[in-house]
Amino acid sequence: MADKSHHNYDDPNAGGTMDISDHIKTWEVFWAASKWGVVGLIGLAVLLFIFRTHNGMY
Repeated sequence: MADKSHHNYDDPNAGGTMDISDHIKTWEVFWAASKWGVVGLIGLAVLLFIFRTHNGMY
């Protein structure tokens, strides 16, 4: 993800200097993981719906 060589360890007042490309890569990985997580939850909901108990109706 982030490259630690961007940080200036000699200056305690220096903030992080993460490059915008690092931010974009991090966002893309987060977004992909979020989408697959939602797909997984929807898949689980479908499986639970298919194999639910019918409470003696059949």
